[in-house]
Amino acid sequence: MLFDLAANADTAADALALLHELQVHQVELDLQTEELSQSLLQLESMLARQRQLYDASPCAQLLIDAQGRLVDMNETALHDLGVDTTGCKRLMGQRMDVCLTNESVLQLQSQVKALHQTDRMCSFFLILKIQGRNAYQVCASLRPHPEGKGHVLAWLPWPVC
Repeated sequence: MLFDLAANADTAADALALLHELQVHQVELDLQTEELSQSLLQLESMLARQRQLYDASPCAQLLIDAQGRLVDMNETALHDLGVDTTGCKRLMGQRMDVCLTNESVLQLQSQVKALHQTDRMCSFFLILKIQGRNAYQVCASLRPHPEGKGHVLAWLPWPVC
């Protein structure tokens, strides 16, 4: 179409003006693409840094959905549960119950129920059961997930004297 306009003497000026306008828009799009690419790189870098901090935390951190199924956990939680990356994949989607003694399952359920009523963080003790190792006690805290998608469960080992 632009070629047809340029070929006609009456519309050649319009064709040049249209071509110029298209080139200006192309430059604007190129600049926006560059800005978006830089923003994406910056966001990816920030996400990687946050993931490193999450994984390096001395506190085990787990995300569990409203049904008590594991959604995510940091490296400390993996270590505390005696799980490697392969084991982590097997645990995802399972209920937290598989990692706790029966008494602790009831304690966690009770705390989840209480959390729904108060919507405030609570602290309590849990006993983890780990294959091939002795069960051990942790001091745990539970709070609502910031996006409303279940709960954040965190713990630190609690020495038993």
